[in-house]
Amino acid sequence: MTHPLHEILASWSGRWRYPRLARAVHTGEPLDDPLVTRGILAGLAAPLSVTEGIEQLIADGELALVDDLLAEEDTAASVWTEIPAAARHRIEEALAGAHRNRRAAIDQETATLVERARRANLSLGSQPLTAGPADDIAAAFATTKRLVEEAEDALRAELLAETRSKALDPDHAAAVEACIVAGEFPTARQLLRSKVTDGYSGGPATVARPPLWDSALGRDLDVVLLHYRPNVRPPLPPHLARVTEVDSAGQEVVDTLRHLAAHLDAPTAGAFATALGRLLGEDVRSPVTALEDGFATTLVGLGDARLPGFRLTRRAGMPLWVAGPHTPPPAELARPVIWFVRDVGHPERTPPEAEGDGGTAVLTAAQLLALLARPARGTVRSTPTYRINLLRHLVPQLAHAQLTSPDDGIVLDSGAAPREALSWFLDLCGVAADAVVIDILLYETGGHPAVLREVLSRLLTPLPAHTRRLELRALDAIRSAGIREAVRRQALGTLDPEDRAVLGIAYTLHRAEPFGEDDLLTDLPLMGVTDEAGERVARQITPARSLSRLQTAGLLQRDKQTYTTLDSGLGALLAEGAETLAREALRELSERSEDAQAHARTALAEQAVATIGHRNDNIVAGVIGDLREVAQAADGQTRGMVDRLIDQVRQLSGEQYRQALEEYGQPPAPLDLDELTRSLTRRVEFNTGVRIRHFSDGPGPRQVHAVRSYIEISLENLLVNAVQAVRAAPPDLPLITMKVHTAQSGPEGEDGQWCVVDVEDNGPGLTDEERTVLLGGGEFSRHGSAGSGLRSARQMIRESGGTVDILTHSALGGAHLRVWLPCLTAPAGTPTPDASGPDGGEPPA
Repeated sequence: MTHPLHEILASWSGRWRYPRLARAVHTGEPLDDPLVTRGILAGLAAPLSVTEGIEQLIADGELALVDDLLAEEDTAASVWTEIPAAARHRIEEALAGAHRNRRAAIDQETATLVERARRANLSLGSQPLTAGPADDIAAAFATTKRLVEEAEDALRAELLAETRSKALDPDHAAAVEACIVAGEFPTARQLLRSKVTDGYSGGPATVARPPLWDSALGRDLDVVLLHYRPNVRPPLPPHLARVTEVDSAGQEVVDTLRHLAAHLDAPTAGAFATALGRLLGEDVRSPVTALEDGFATTLVGLGDARLPGFRLTRRAGMPLWVAGPHTPPPAELARPVIWFVRDVGHPERTPPEAEGDGGTAVLTAAQLLALLARPARGTVRSTPTYRINLLRHLVPQLAHAQLTSPDDGIVLDSGAAPREALSWFLDLCGVAADAVVIDILLYETGGHPAVLREVLSRLLTPLPAHTRRLELRALDAIRSAGIREAVRRQALGTLDPEDRAVLGIAYTLHRAEPFGEDDLLTDLPLMGVTDEAGERVARQITPARSLSRLQTAGLLQRDKQTYTTLDSGLGALLAEGAETLAREALRELSERSEDAQAHARTALAEQAVATIGHRNDNIVAGVIGDLREVAQAADGQTRGMVDRLIDQVRQLSGEQYRQALEEYGQPPAPLDLDELTRSLTRRVEFNTGVRIRHFSDGPGPRQVHAVRSYIEISLENLLVNAVQAVRAAPPDLPLITMKVHTAQSGPEGEDGQWCVVDVEDNGPGLTDEERTVLLGGGEFSRHGSAGSGLRSARQMIRESGGTVDILTHSALGGAHLRVWLPCLTAPAGTPTPDASGPDGGEPPA
């Protein structure tokens, strides 16, 4: 057709009723008579509304087309004017969902391709393009796929040649070649190195399944049992006669069923459980408990040395509930539980009461009788056969979480080889799997019980009931990054930091070589641990103990006196994050050591304070006694001075030390700075006899978030320094001021409200040399003290989030120090520092 027709159709909103035509217009496909005709006729044959047409395009994957259509939503000629708001919302939701699904599909395809590259020993450098225009993604993906296929072909030829050069038995060679053909090269390599060939010819195929039940035998249990000995009935057709031909152990079960059908009580339920146990090879009479309208007992004999560790096969037996078809097991019975229904029922139908209960396996009388039937020609019936076929019936009814214990996982090291044990597990779950799938599962999980449980749970749970087959492509689902990380967490479980450190070092530095206990501690410097930290860490690691635990956990292998990492997919997975695992664990051990040392230092400090405090209590008591004798003989002025000395001496008692240690250990808390400075100035003024004036700038409270003792001791040090200064060179009238105010920014111009405390005196002040020493963190003393008061004050204020400035000018003529602390709450009032006097009055002249 001509170009004008293309323009006409492109502007025709009705084209959306014809998805095929809309697609052609959008892609610029040349429009000719046949194409337009087919598009219109298809729409007439199956008429669609505009909404349905757009939804059809989304279903067909034409997402870019609908995206462009959404971009026209606000134009006057937009088709959206014909679509109701609710339908428009539905289209937008469907489009968003389709984009999510496409994104997930791309991610899954990319993950599968990356995994194929890993198995083919191909380094991609970077992952295939997964974002950007669709054409660019497709081109990048195709290029990467071609590289992967070339690497696979080369490796496949190499491994096939190696396989044919070895003297393998036919079954073993077939297993290796199946893995090679499937592209599972790591599994093939492991099988080539393996010397074990068991498990390729035995397993579930050796146990024949029982015949299906035929309802022609009757629909009532009483009628069905008439066909069994010792009753004499007309001859049955061969296919029915086979079902009724039971051996002596089966006949005992049939006889107890007759008693159950006649009367259900504790003796008949107990006799039935005992007969069923004898059929399974155990002669045990378990107690019977009457509950509601049924009877609870225990069934023993389901254990088999060939099988992995199911809960059903525990030697102690499984709870057995004997009742009618409408009396499910009560909640107090432990799960999983076997519910024997004393009725024929329908062998393929689970009673409604059991549906949704993942812990209940139902066994009807008809299903049990089918298990007792004479086996097919060429096979023999035996106790193991009865046991396996009963488990084949019970296990698929249970939820995967009920089959094995989360703590134990799926243990394959029973009496059979791991490959055979895994085959039995899948068979009893009612799942068919090719031999190559079993080999791959063993390689990927390393046979680790917890990992195997995690992987099989994710693989088997989604399988539909009518096609319980585990195919090779299903394994791609467990190779995504998310699933691999979940499997890794499951494998690591709750390992201690020292075990995680040892495991990480082993898989980082000894992936392809054996190592011993002594190697681990000498490896610490290679993991970036310094000599000092290495000594602390080494004291917390006992290699022999950690290696033994890791071997028991199935994460390392032992060969005489050395250990090796796992040669499996699980080993490769652990190696991927081994360095990070080791470094994090070593850091945790180092921090734990530092914490232990800190606790030890704290304990020693408390012990020292208690000892020195007791000694000081004795000294203070003696000094106070002497001072009181002096006060009695002194005049009034001297007595007042002695009283102040007594009060100061009390502050040297051991209780002061103990209280200070306790207060220093308290967490930071809101602190009223106005109240603290006011009480502090009064106390220091009383103890020293030097006049101290307190000023507050506007109403409070001014609050800071700090340890009270830190702020109180710091400010007291500054006041005491000022007292010593004015005493060292006494002016005519000694004066010290403490001003509390707020500022709108911090000492370095930081935003936010800051609380400020100025301490000034009219002493001799500081020389430039002294100020330089103090600003550099040094200390000095003019009056015989240690000279460390300002330095310790600056340190405690800094730990509280503030700072101390040493200013060059004071209105009083002496030293001027300013303390900055971030305000917890913004106080009311003006921020001007010098706007008020003592306690809100005028400042001094």
